[in-house]
Amino acid sequence: MWLWTLLACDEYGLKSENLDTGIGVEIETELNCDQNLCIDSITPNWGPATGGTEVHIYGSGFGNDVGVMFSRFEITDLTRLGPNELVLTSPQGPNGSIDITVWSQDAEVIISNGFTYSDTAPPEDTGNNDTGNNDTGNNDTGNNGGNNNGGDNSGSGLTGGLVEYSMVVDGFLLASQTGYAITANALLHQPTAGSWLSWMAPVGDCIDFTGSSTLSNQPLSLGSWAYLTAPNSSIPLQFNGNAFAASNLGTADYIKGNSYDLSIPDHNIEIPDAVVTAMGMGQTFGPTHFFAGGDYSYNYYMSNSTMFTWDVDSDAASTMLFIVQVVEGSAPTNTLLHFQCHVADTGFYQFPPDIFSSLWAGDLMIIQMLRLRTTTSLHPQNGSTIEGFSTTGGIGVAVFAQ
Repeated sequence: MWLWTLLACDEYGLKSENLDTGIGVEIETELNCDQNLCIDSITPNWGPATGGTEVHIYGSGFGNDVGVMFSRFEITDLTRLGPNELVLTSPQGPNGSIDITVWSQDAEVIISNGFTYSDTAPPEDTGNNDTGNNDTGNNDTGNNGGNNNGGDNSGSGLTGGLVEYSMVVDGFLLASQTGYAITANALLHQPTAGSWLSWMAPVGDCIDFTGSSTLSNQPLSLGSWAYLTAPNSSIPLQFNGNAFAASNLGTADYIKGNSYDLSIPDHNIEIPDAVVTAMGMGQTFGPTHFFAGGDYSYNYYMSNSTMFTWDVDSDAASTMLFIVQVVEGSAPTNTLLHFQCHVADTGFYQFPPDIFSSLWAGDLMIIQMLRLRTTTSLHPQNGSTIEGFSTTGGIGVAVFAQ
């Protein structure tokens, strides 16, 4: 299970050009409050998928500790204009509606479908019937889902677990034979504020990679077995004292683009669409001079102008994640850089050349190139969010050439 803590690093940032649509569409909400923190409106409530829209959030209780997330991505360029107004620039995102989360140290408010990414037109209906209480209040944040399934709403607006299912082709450290690492895990815990996926950079950004952490140290013991089930596949997961985990998975177990439910029979828990597996890379997976011809196990030279290419996925929800560790060629235990870049699934990417300005020829680069798919679903017993995380891709090694 991949869990990291990352620190923003401005010199590595990839910033989109500001784009103000000039359209004053807003989303109005009612009674979206948690203690003293309230959200009244978001304007505009839509913008292009490239990001760059100036968005104003109006409400009350905006203190110096206030924060905002677009879906799972934390906004780092947030401006607080007093206790009743926040201004930010929308990041890049996938087409469609996303949730907006505003939080402080002691409170959190989630506006379901609070912002829509669209390159053609604003949402057709922005009135209260579709974007107010009916869609952004209790009905869609877990209350009904919990009560209808015999639970409660104690976890509404909080995160209660992570389901991860990934396949990575591993040519790590110049291995002479390609291997596969396929993992499937599920962890359910007491609902808590935050996200398992907050370590990821927003789409379009690069940030430092600094270490690992976990969202919760209170895993729930829910029996001995859980199952990831789909019409054409079933993956058994055994509880190991901390999480449910699969063992002895082979390449045939990973089915691309599959939607899996999480079932826990001992507690009669069924979480639909808990994780959707990421698609593959196609036949052109690989950058120039690296992963050439789809072979992950050989050592290639990589310059600061290396271009990564891959087949674009038809799944609009997928993005690409690059995780890079650079060690000193003459002293491999000395890490020089460790960063990640999260980019749109366009079929082409080149790292910002400034990232490599301190490197010398011969430094060793360990690169993960991954297609990513994230999902969210609701725990039926308490309305908390279950996050899904899936990747497919490869790990390889290159020697840096100036």
